[in-house]
Amino acid sequence: MSVQTFALPHLPPHLVVHVALYRDVENASTLRQALLAGRPEYEYALIDGKGILSVRHVLAAAHRALHDHLQGRRRATNVHAEMVYALSPTKNITEAFRRFGIQDDTRCLVVLKAALEPSTTRESVQEHLDTIIVGTAVDVSDQHLAGWTDLARVRQCYGLGGNGGPETGRGSRGRGGGRRAGPAHPRTMTATMDVDRDDARERQELQLVVLGLMALREAS
Repeated sequence: MSVQTFALPHLPPHLVVHVALYRDVENASTLRQALLAGRPEYEYALIDGKGILSVRHVLAAAHRALHDHLQGRRRATNVHAEMVYALSPTKNITEAFRRFGIQDDTRCLVVLKAALEPSTTRESVQEHLDTIIVGTAVDVSDQHLAGWTDLARVRQCYGLGGNGGPETGRGSRGRGGGRRAGPAHPRTMTATMDVDRDDARERQELQLVVLGLMALREAS
């Protein structure tokens, strides 16, 4: 089972969040249209994985959304839309969905579902997602997310500037992008390990800034 369940601090113990990751998604456009139509069976937070740094990144958004939901301060139409909104550094809900929500060309998908009802279990979420998502479920891990993240896109979404793009900029294509197959010379392997360490360090530093910007929006 690929869905993972998280209990969040300072929230009621029954109010857990179920998280799933899917790669090679083929029906993102259909999912997005169902979401826009407000079909209740599609009430999930559907997030493009290219804009997510880690599991902690999405859980921070889920925590903020559920806290505001319980306090009666929710701004979006439902708590799952609020999770997407909580990722944004700005208070523009439409812009938040453009930056972080599922798009017609999304291939790597992060799915969040809050257990607002006792019937929303890990098993029921997994069963339902498997019927509506055409893609491959993978384990919920930072390793999978790291392979999807476009760091240049993340910097742009949070207004951090910096160079980078599909062909330039460290880490912009994910960890595996652009590597050649075949045996590697020891010196090449050492250089690759150095790049991986640099990418991990950049990701950690970027995440600290991103989480700070998410929190700062609520304080402004």
